[in-house]
Amino acid sequence: AFKLGHCAYPQSTSTEGNLDISSDHYALSSRVPAVLADTLKNRAYLSTQWLVNRMWEHGMNNLFQVGAIDEAGTVFYYAEEYLDSQTWTLLALSATEAWTGIDPADHNGLPWISAFEHPVALAPGDTVRGYGIKTFIPGTIWSEGTSGAAAAYAVLGDAPKALFYRSQVAKLQNADGGVLHLVGPAGAIW
Repeated sequence: AFKLGHCAYPQSTSTEGNLDISSDHYALSSRVPAVLADTLKNRAYLSTQWLVNRMWEHGMNNLFQVGAIDEAGTVFYYAEEYLDSQTWTLLALSATEAWTGIDPADHNGLPWISAFEHPVALAPGDTVRGYGIKTFIPGTIWSEGTSGAAAAYAVLGDAPKALFYRSQVAKLQNADGGVLHLVGPAGAIW
């Protein structure tokens, strides 16, 4: 894993940070001189290996853990924001699959996260279904996270679920083209 520095919470070695490095470095490797491309691909490979070997919880839950794990394997930052760690990790694994040989379907946390999908009233007689930013606290629909779920289902070849979540995010689009970031009752948790 790559140390990303210190910030307000200890995310020096994290799921999201490493999946960003994995996909970003791999994508960038095709746009730089060959001498740098090999370094970037190696970093992408190492980050991908770290994700599947250290952050994937295989067994009862089958999900990517959230936050950070120190070198001894102790989770020292634990959050309620599981959605991105399941969806964006699948996208990163998909982006690097041809090079790493790691099949995203073997590290699919979507069945676990799907238990947390919920409806929110959008207008009288209409609801929108999706995911909130806080996995265990229903009450809001987060368009970015729900859109990430649509993309992750598409990566896995589940077109009906990908289309369903895309249709839910489409309900959040305003006439001017912008998409509401978060919907739910006033005072709902961010």
